Amino acid sequence: MAGSSSKVTFILVAFAITIPCLEAGIAEFDDYLRAKALGAREVAVQSYVPDPVNVTHDLNLHVHA
Repeated sequence: MAGSSSKVTFILVAFAITIPCLEAGIAEFDDYLRAKALGAREVAVQSYVPDPVNVTHDLNLHVHA
């Protein structure tokens, strides 16, 4: 019986910690973070290689070197 009450207590504590974090406004970025995210997206788009065969070949060259 003591095991089940500790499980219930753990679940309640986990919810008590998690629920305020969901409403913490983490998704609201400031201007600096928006600029960094846009810059990171531009770099990712520029470095994208659409041909997986070339990517695999390049990786294999680096691995076997």
